[in-house]
Amino acid sequence: MDSFFRTKTKEEENIVLEENKKELELTINNFKQPGYKKDLEATAQLILNLLFLVPGTYPDLPEMGINIKQYQFEFLTQEILTKLETHVFNQIQTYMPSTQIIQVIARTHRDPKTNAINLGLGFAIATSVTETQQFFIFFSDTNENKIKSKIIY
Repeated sequence: MDSFFRTKTKEEENIVLEENKKELELTINNFKQPGYKKDLEATAQLILNLLFLVPGTYPDLPEMGINIKQYQFEFLTQEILTKLETHVFNQIQTYMPSTQIIQVIARTHRDPKTNAINLGLGFAIATSVTETQQFFIFFSDTNENKIKSKIIY
């Protein structure tokens, strides 16, 4: 019976899930310390990194990454958007297993000023049994064939 109610070892107590770690930024805060993101912001940044990562970048994990740049936003059909949602969802479950991802939604939006098509990804993450948090990542293709991204909480 004692083994059923065993307490955590010192090593198990010191384990911090990847999503709960502070994600360093390339900034300095008001106290002249390195800037960082935490909680939902850190999770969003890790997902953004996964979206830009090209599969094969890490030889030990050759399937890791989505390479969002490969998608030409002009030609995203509903079928491709559905495949993208599934791919992103599976990547998060595989490489960030402790993230309680509930849903990924992919949509396109035509900018009325520039007539360019942009991609938006919405994420719902369970933070507790009864609560979820959402954030969105928007991608736009620049004239220099580069992709800009923006995270909105």
